[in-house]
Amino acid sequence: MIHFKGSTFHFTDPVSALTRSSIGNKLAERFTDGSIAIDFIRPIQLKYYLIAEQIGENLYSTIFLIIPVVVVGLVFLDVQLPAAWWQTGMFALTLVLGIVLIYSINYLIGLLVFWMKTAFYTNWLLGALMELFAGSIVPLWFYPAGLYHIAMSLPFRFISFEPVSIFLGRTTWSESWTVVGFQLIWIAVLLLLEYMLWRKVQTKVIVQGG
Repeated sequence: MIHFKGSTFHFTDPVSALTRSSIGNKLAERFTDGSIAIDFIRPIQLKYYLIAEQIGENLYSTIFLIIPVVVVGLVFLDVQLPAAWWQTGMFALTLVLGIVLIYSINYLIGLLVFWMKTAFYTNWLLGALMELFAGSIVPLWFYPAGLYHIAMSLPFRFISFEPVSIFLGRTTWSESWTVVGFQLIWIAVLLLLEYMLWRKVQTKVIVQGG
């Protein structure tokens, strides 16, 4: 959050809007209604089709619902913006990587529907983990030591918490590059897992004659 005289500006709102993802749910819906069979013969890979759709939805909600509120806050309220130029640049970089990260996590979880036949349990678990360890509701700075250390070892904090921390000046220049490094590592790990799982999905569909 960014604090200003007499009020609190919820800076996490636009970040949350941009990092929202329902890719896993959409994948499950296509599996359930059978339309995923058509997706396999599209010229564009299903993953990128879902990502493009999600980006469009997020940009729409950000531009027409969130940005007007942000503009009002900037014009009429004493909002504290980053003191250093690099904070804005690193915030933008880590936010983009955070978006890639949440899309990768959501898509990977969505692929499990080919075995579980439903996305209810996996989506519920992912939502619970996100709420607890992403730091988007309660900043991780206020967590007890045990929960804090668990959150530090998971990828969820790199989605929105770390970018916002950089914007608010709670992260140094060198620490922000460490954040970028961990984001890239997590993205690489998730892409590898996704590649392995997607190959199994294709094999499963071919074997079942789908």
